[in-house]
Amino acid sequence: HPFPREYYIDGGLSRAVPQLLTRLAVVLYNSSMETNEWDSLPRGRQRVQSVAYLAGLFEGEGSIHMSGRKYGSTVVVSFTNTNRELCQLFANEWGGNISAYLPPRGREIYRWYRTGRKAKGFLEAIQPFIIGKKELVSLALQYIAYLNHLHLPLDSPPALQRKAIGNAIYLAQQRMKPI
Repeated sequence: HPFPREYYIDGGLSRAVPQLLTRLAVVLYNSSMETNEWDSLPRGRQRVQSVAYLAGLFEGEGSIHMSGRKYGSTVVVSFTNTNRELCQLFANEWGGNISAYLPPRGREIYRWYRTGRKAKGFLEAIQPFIIGKKELVSLALQYIAYLNHLHLPLDSPPALQRKAIGNAIYLAQQRMKPI
């Protein structure tokens, strides 16, 4: 077999594919250019390549969802992985928090996340590179634009529009869940 035995599940690579892709991405990212090649690129091009790489990781293992709060809901974007270094790449670029969780069995899991208006810069940066989560990114940016209207009554048109966008995010997320 070309892969170690633990990668085969039910005769296929079903659950192991994201892990393999992450490992492959890190290897390719680290070996794609010699250090002097990378340093010779204009700074703007380095940033575009870094953002594109992180957008690809987010596309595979990232999440956009709504989280309830006392005075309404907010958008949460997160990236979860067992490799803390990958989460740290997101934090270095866009700030945010990294939390750790140790399940009863298995490896420690790390999660980078940004919420509400603080997620806007990240979403705007990755938007040109996203394919599968394009609708979610667009809806999240629309929702964030309506966060400026939190002081308005809940039955005002902006508050109703914000609620409708939040519901659309929830529905889009449900459509993306595997069967």
